[in-house]
Amino acid sequence: MDSVGLARIAIACAVFSALAATDVSTRAAEPSPPIRVELWADRDDDDADGRPDGEQTALTLPTHVDLVPIGGRLAGAAMEVISGGEHARVVSTLGKPLAWGRVLPAAGWFQGLSPGRVELVVQVGGARVRLVIEVRGIDMRDGEGRLIDMARSHASLERTPPSRIEGAALAAYDDFDALRVLLSIPDDGSEPASDHEISVESLSASGVRLDAIASLALLPAPGAVSYEGIRCWASAPLRFVIDDVDRNHPLVAERSIKAALGGAIVFRHAGRKAQMIRVLGPRSSPAGPIARLRATIRPLVVRVTRGGAPSVGGTDAGALEALRSELAVASAVWGQCGVTFGDGLAVETSDRVAAHVAQAAERVGLVAIVSPNARIGPGLGPSVDVSLRRKDGTLVAVDSERGHRLSTDPTLSVRIGSVDLSDGLEHFTDLDAMAGTLEERTLVKALDDGDPATIEVIVVPLFAGGGRIGESFIASDLSSVRNVVLLDRAGIRARRSSLTLAHELGHVLMDMPGHPDDYGVDTPTLLMDSDAADASPYGPRRISLDECARVVRQAGPNARLPMLVEWPIGPIPYDPRVR
Repeated sequence: MDSVGLARIAIACAVFSALAATDVSTRAAEPSPPIRVELWADRDDDDADGRPDGEQTALTLPTHVDLVPIGGRLAGAAMEVISGGEHARVVSTLGKPLAWGRVLPAAGWFQGLSPGRVELVVQVGGARVRLVIEVRGIDMRDGEGRLIDMARSHASLERTPPSRIEGAALAAYDDFDALRVLLSIPDDGSEPASDHEISVESLSASGVRLDAIASLALLPAPGAVSYEGIRCWASAPLRFVIDDVDRNHPLVAERSIKAALGGAIVFRHAGRKAQMIRVLGPRSSPAGPIARLRATIRPLVVRVTRGGAPSVGGTDAGALEALRSELAVASAVWGQCGVTFGDGLAVETSDRVAAHVAQAAERVGLVAIVSPNARIGPGLGPSVDVSLRRKDGTLVAVDSERGHRLSTDPTLSVRIGSVDLSDGLEHFTDLDAMAGTLEERTLVKALDDGDPATIEVIVVPLFAGGGRIGESFIASDLSSVRNVVLLDRAGIRARRSSLTLAHELGHVLMDMPGHPDDYGVDTPTLLMDSDAADASPYGPRRISLDECARVVRQAGPNARLPMLVEWPIGPIPYDPRVR
């Protein structure tokens, strides 16, 4: 080969060598794909301490459900924040937040704080790699457009009958309890995200799953929240209801979910918990916000005859189940208000005669309990009852002596009370409602525990004469029988058409003898309406904010006779197999 040919080959090799070197250097300069971590802004309150988890300086075990472990290649890596450090933080295994700009712990977690993107550079295996943390967010907004603090506020049970929601994705609506869900996802300039499907789950206070919406319908809602660089979606207003009657109504079935007082509404993405809000009483009322109040109920079922069948249910087990079920319905209804049931005349006067009878009974070794009653319409004065027991607490049967009158004073009658339920319990009328009939008082006082803060619920076979399925005795009548509900088996069988137990408990809790429609407008959807019977969502099942406030004032912790006590919520015990 001549010298010219050799020169050409050398030149070609040099060119090829230069091209190869250029290609290799170009490939080496190409950036590695970033490591991506997805978080949710942790603004709920999993440990129930009243503060958003993302604001706590020490995270307790219940809050760890929202954390994402560091692990893998990132464990022990040095990091440098480029932008967005305010949207997330690192948490040590001791639950302490760590400052950005240091070495990531070998074991720890990432926690989202607010929607946005965090960009970092980390040193992984001798190479600098981008770390992108995408923090998504879920907010809730009420009908007036106000954001609801997921930790310091709460959702409330629906008090409004079903109605259609009209308007755009962010239109205002007239439903105090319904809340709109807002989804925020960082905008990276690409096409709108397709993986924003959210499911909704309702849990009881003990963590039992009550209901779910498999996929929440969301519509684009630009500008729904004020975060920068965020795309937004919004749902129709969600209704948190107490039963299937409300849940399945055609107007609202797609945006209703059953919930329970003290429980939680949990939002999930790809099966993982994204956000949570607790379910308590009204967020505002004339008496202020109402969280959760508990009444102590002492349920009793009496028998038709001594040793006979119970008043309802056929058997002892059936009676317990029937009453337990009815109490659950009443408790659910009153959850709308944040209330749950899960704890010196010459003539001898009636009180002086009662005192004499009590003294005579005690002289023969009995225990006498004297209790005055409110004056009834035809009475000149109040009556007084004397209940007799043995020292071991058992009841004493009392009868008149043949041939002797119980009273020789024509101005003062004396009667011995007895209970015969075979013909129904003699119920009060408008004239003696404040004291009750003698048969009612005899029954109630034989079963009374002596604690006026306890509400007795007594189930009887039936009321005499028909036409009545429930009665209640309230404190304002100033009688010895108070805070008592009498319910017959027809009242239990009526169930959701009249919600008898819930209605009668309303009289006790509100200390209200009449009904709103006695002298005002008839509103058949109100629980305390006196004449409505309707099992649909438009039946007597709603409780107004004014009525909720009256319950707090009349029976709440600061009332003259508190029947409701504060019941703080605790953490929801999530299934450890599902984060």
